[in-house]
Amino acid sequence: MIQPTFWELSNWQVFGAAGLLILAGVIIWLLLRQAKRKEAEIESRQAGLIAAAEHKGLMAIVSTIPGIVWESRTDPVSGAHRTTFVSDYVEKMLGYSPQQWLSTPGFALSLIHEEDRERVRRAADEVIAGKSIDPIQFRWIAKDGHVVWAETRLTRVVDSSGRLAGVRGVTLDISEKRLAELARQESDRRNRAILQAIPDLMFLQTRDGVYLDYHAQNPEDLLVPPDKFLGKNMREVLPPKLADDFAKLFKRAKPGETQVLEYELLLNGIPRSFEARVVLTKEHVLSVVRDTTHRKSIENALGQNESAYRAIFNAAND
Repeated sequence: MIQPTFWELSNWQVFGAAGLLILAGVIIWLLLRQAKRKEAEIESRQAGLIAAAEHKGLMAIVSTIPGIVWESRTDPVSGAHRTTFVSDYVEKMLGYSPQQWLSTPGFALSLIHEEDRERVRRAADEVIAGKSIDPIQFRWIAKDGHVVWAETRLTRVVDSSGRLAGVRGVTLDISEKRLAELARQESDRRNRAILQAIPDLMFLQTRDGVYLDYHAQNPEDLLVPPDKFLGKNMREVLPPKLADDFAKLFKRAKPGETQVLEYELLLNGIPRSFEARVVLTKEHVLSVVRDTTHRKSIENALGQNESAYRAIFNAAND
């Protein structure tokens, strides 16, 4: 049997040692890789938990908003818009479930009142184009058919490269506010119509006599044009004695009581008779002034006739 030489034994030992070193390096590399993978998995799991917690927190915040929070994404190829998120409040506000909202393209726009639809569409296009617009008010038709007045605020959504990705909005139910505004507008129109039908002059003044507002069916019934008396004190406008008489009435005026003043004025060189009724309305004074010239003429004529009849009667008895 041939015995290996010392050199051959040395080479085998060297190669064996080198192989063990390589094997050990591979094992260490595999262990490190496995450790990094586990570490990455742990980090990913933690990131997922954090994201879930943040999403849960965000949804908790969204659920407290008394309106619909929504987002739509734009297809980069077709340019079509698709709603990707809508808060649960949509069901309370309009009667439709979020699933119905998300599964039907253009669902939100289809519910808008036909008279408002094109205006809302144009506003959305302006936001997409990068323009800043005021909140939009429009009408939605709820599932049961009733009208919901809504106000929405829109903002663009862009991706990491700054390109348009979609539109995000918050839409609030303003039905009570809007109906109250419409009722107030109708009341104002009705009051203006009633006011226009009243032939009397009306003046709203401060307690010390500054003119704040007026009503005159016929501007020729005014002593001076509105720009000559509004914002000025009556002592700058009226004859001194008449201003003093009104000042006395203003001092005596009490809530629920009416003060009456009869007076005469020359308007366009013609003597006119007036009767003013003065009432206190909180911190202001309202004067309702009626032209009594015709009535005074009739009263004077009747008085003269009565005097003439009395003279005739007395002469007949003599």
